[in-house]
Amino acid sequence: MSKRQRKRAEKQRRHRGEQRLGRSIATGAGVTVGATLLMGGAAQAACTCTVDSLADPSDAGHTTLRDAITSANANPYSTITFDSSLSGAITLNGTELPQITAAGTTIQGPGSDVLSVDGDFNSRIFNVSATDATISGLEIRNGVENYGGGIYLQAGNLTVEDSVITGNEADTDDGGGIFVHTGNLTVESSTLSYNVADDFGGAIAGQPGIAIHAGSTSVRNSTLSGNDASQIGGAAYLSYNSPATVENSTIYENYADGPSGVVGGLYHAGQAGGPGLIVSGSTITSNYATDRGGGVGGGGLTSGVQPTLRNTIVSANTVGTGGTGPDLSVGGYTMDVGFSLIGTVDSDVTINQTGPNIVGQNPQLGILDDNGGPTRTQKPAATSPAIDAGSAFGLTTDQRGLGRPFDAITVNAAGGDASDIGAVELQSSDIAAAPVPTSPATPSTPAKKKKCKKKKQKRSAESAKKKKCKKKRKK
Repeated sequence: MSKRQRKRAEKQRRHRGEQRLGRSIATGAGVTVGATLLMGGAAQAACTCTVDSLADPSDAGHTTLRDAITSANANPYSTITFDSSLSGAITLNGTELPQITAAGTTIQGPGSDVLSVDGDFNSRIFNVSATDATISGLEIRNGVENYGGGIYLQAGNLTVEDSVITGNEADTDDGGGIFVHTGNLTVESSTLSYNVADDFGGAIAGQPGIAIHAGSTSVRNSTLSGNDASQIGGAAYLSYNSPATVENSTIYENYADGPSGVVGGLYHAGQAGGPGLIVSGSTITSNYATDRGGGVGGGGLTSGVQPTLRNTIVSANTVGTGGTGPDLSVGGYTMDVGFSLIGTVDSDVTINQTGPNIVGQNPQLGILDDNGGPTRTQKPAATSPAIDAGSAFGLTTDQRGLGRPFDAITVNAAGGDASDIGAVELQSSDIAAAPVPTSPATPSTPAKKKKCKKKKQKRSAESAKKKKCKKKRKK
């Protein structure tokens, strides 16, 4: 393991909390054939494939995850589950799992704190080209590939739920955690942390290039933290010409820290004709970019629709020395912003105010912490100017799953509904239980990282040539 990998692994351990050690290896179960489904007039046998071994690739007399995916690929609408006593880590043997190709495939893990699928810094983990596939209840970690170290969505519709995607790497290109070539990605109630991309999108990246990527990306009730991209989009690079939504989510301490890094948090290049990126009920803080756009940014298409912010906090993000737009940067274009709290509005941003906004005030947020719900959040103090100053824009819960709006102080900005601005809707129990938290520390300029030097099979001459001749993509 390289110095960079060891450093990242140690950082993960500090944030992960309780270690998953000494867990038993279960036996039993297997593959059972379930109900018959009708598809286009033809009978298809779905199966329930129960994984009962941590081994990879095979374990005589037992069903491995690799075996279960192979079975599911032959039987559309199958469900892969795990024996109830199975816990620990499935460590891949150096090759990614079989591509998930059958429509309706569901992988239903026992919980991200119970079971991990580990690429061991040698291979990507999941490759998906199925219609309506779902992966839930797993930790997906330490996967490595040129694109999408954790998950590569080649085509189709993929939902990732109640999962942790951490420590994965796109070692020469884009999407450390998840890469979307084409298709629709939904991330729900999940944590994407400490993923790294050599180019674009530390946690999530869509296919770069105009009019290439077809589909959409949605992130809901999730936290993206500690991710890193050298060029653009420390947390996420969301594609040209593709709509994207981020709702009830926290984007915290992500980095675009290469020599000319652009947008530490969320980057969307704009979509001709719209919609582009719409961020609602979210909190985006303490992100860093070397060049411009610490928090949210865009640019690239002269006729593109730039990011829209609704009921969102974007504050305490930073840029390197001489950089511009610590919180917002869209290259001179116009952003729609309403019922939001913005720390700094730079000269390259023109705001079209779609509702009252708060500019330049401290949101008084606590540290990223377990405040209830499936993912970590930043809870505002009862004295925060964000309390009751927003509008829910149709959201009925906050990131934690608690009711929104909860009218605590009755500020109720003109045209609003007394929702709290940001990912957390403060409840009466929050106010009674917690002291006023301190504001998040301004992140310092990160040290320059060394390129990963993991042991890996030599790429072909053709692959090496392709890398060498890779074009510079327009920011």
